[in-house]
Amino acid sequence: LVVTVVIENMRVMKILMDGGSGINILYKDAFDKLNMDIRKLHALQSPFHGIVPRWPIMLLGTIDLSVTFDDMVHY
Repeated sequence: LVVTVVIENMRVMKILMDGGSGINILYKDAFDKLNMDIRKLHALQSPFHGIVPRWPIMLLGTIDLSVTFDDMVHY
């Protein structure tokens, strides 16, 4: 399902929503385009396995974001 959402008061179009996913990934370039403060990230101490086959990935951290589906009138 491809949707448009509002993340931290910025409208983001063409977001792929996978209802069966156990993890939500926001890539660094998207994080930068949202003008997010990197100090909002909660650091992780261990790598994450399963995103890229055969390679452990070190995430920058976790963050809680406010996400609104549809628009501010209809959410």
